[in-house]
Amino acid sequence: MQAARIRKMLMAAIVADAFGVPAEGQQRGTYQLTQLVGGGIWRQPIGSWSDDTSMSLALMAHLTAGDTYGDLMVRFANYIFKGDYTPNQEAFGVGRTCRQAVRNYFYAQVPATAAGSN
Repeated sequence: MQAARIRKMLMAAIVADAFGVPAEGQQRGTYQLTQLVGGGIWRQPIGSWSDDTSMSLALMAHLTAGDTYGDLMVRFANYIFKGDYTPNQEAFGVGRTCRQAVRNYFYAQVPATAAGSN
């Protein structure tokens, strides 16, 4: 697949994610999104994308750099704890499993390939 096509698909996914942020936590069918707005349970400004995009951006940086799994965990930690890969330098909505895997890697010294295991 051509790089330009991949880039366009990723941009579309990021925009779609930003549309969905204000609706997170709401019951399906109780809202209608016809334009990009801010707010929601996370009180994010207009155009903010979610943890899904932030984690994807960290993964893409990892894949294009050819890093190790440990380097990927550093990227995830920088996202969660420092706000890297976010539009506002603030992580929000990070799932319990993702957060625990990063903590396992850094604090319990669990190998990156096993940090998400119970």
